[in-house]
Amino acid sequence: MTQLIKGVLHRTSIDGYKGIRQTGNILPNKGNFPFSYPQSISYYGFSMGYICLFDFESARDDDYRGNHHIWADFFYDHKPITIILRLNRQKLSDKLIPNSVRPKPVETDYVPAIAYVEAWYPEAISVSAIDSYIVTWLDSETRNLIFHEYSKDMVEELDELIDSIK
Repeated sequence: MTQLIKGVLHRTSIDGYKGIRQTGNILPNKGNFPFSYPQSISYYGFSMGYICLFDFESARDDDYRGNHHIWADFFYDHKPITIILRLNRQKLSDKLIPNSVRPKPVETDYVPAIAYVEAWYPEAISVSAIDSYIVTWLDSETRNLIFHEYSKDMVEELDELIDSIK
């Protein structure tokens, strides 16, 4: 888990990663990409047309640990691997939307989201904002989550790994 604390994160599948590399941008899902989770279509990020992100760095330890059961699967749900893009907070800071600003359950315009750790970005994010790539998978024998991080300078090595998988 400590590998996920720093930075702002976006997670994707192999196909999503390839699309990001091809377009040069992380794009918001406006219904044109498959949903990993059926509830995504009724959640805040999608309803606003935002890119959904994770921001553990801005949440208190007790808060993100307290709802671990809600977000943990996101980091190994794509098979055979999940790819997490670690984004540079400074490159997003002027438009990054924190969890604290979304409407609360008592407000009329409330829409659900992942409490404390979900954040959003209102437009495409250039790949130039990616600091590193984290590949995760669940070891079937030990049931441990494995993390392998690639710097942005190692993207060719990551592409080779992906090509060897598919």
